[in-house]
Amino acid sequence: MTPLDVHFQKAPIAGTIKMVKWTKGKHRNALSKKIDINTYAENEHQEFIIEGDLKLKIIQIAGMVARRTVSLVREMQQVEKGQDLGLIRLGSQVTLIIPKLELKIKKGDKVIIGSGREDKIYPVTYPDLYRDLKQGDNLVIDDGKVKLTVVDIQDKKIHTKVVEGNEISPGKSINTPGIALSNPALTEIDKEQMKFAVKDNWDFVAASFVRSKKDIEAVKSELKGSLIKIFAKVEDAQG
Repeated sequence: MTPLDVHFQKAPIAGTIKMVKWTKGKHRNALSKKIDINTYAENEHQEFIIEGDLKLKIIQIAGMVARRTVSLVREMQQVEKGQDLGLIRLGSQVTLIIPKLELKIKKGDKVIIGSGREDKIYPVTYPDLYRDLKQGDNLVIDDGKVKLTVVDIQDKKIHTKVVEGNEISPGKSINTPGIALSNPALTEIDKEQMKFAVKDNWDFVAASFVRSKKDIEAVKSELKGSLIKIFAKVEDAQG
């Protein structure tokens, strides 16, 4: 590639973008043998997690010439195979790494759930989950495959102990049995997607995890002026 080229990273599969993260760093030769799964973090890089038929993590690493990586997608966005995810401005070679993402666990292990992208595990759609929990509360991940008990909450991090399960995979839901959450009905991404639905004259939208009439009213306010129907998905005890 020449300095006038732009390198686009394509989605290798169709699915949902579960994470987009840009990290500032050095600009060493991305083809260097010194750049591998253990050392890439020293270079500027862009990370994407896509969940579809497979769960993939794609790391786009800037090189000596490229001084800027750019994301073209957002978290929770649906993408098609071959769709542009990001680009390297000014042209450069890049290295793509797809590591295993599952966290192996066993009964009694300690697991920390954070509140931001710098944390290994954190709730993407509700980073403030720690505000609604207390010691002794239970968390259920991946439709009951993993069960955790809260032992402490410090510095916006939820410290838990594994009660059941052997693996935590990225992109899985975290449920809070018997706990009323105070998270808003809609995220900023939800609102943007509904604006597109209105503009594109959709027939209906499905509202997930509806808890009350107030949640439906929030959806209606974003669809004002359209004939779009709303399907309310009641998915937990709060509904």
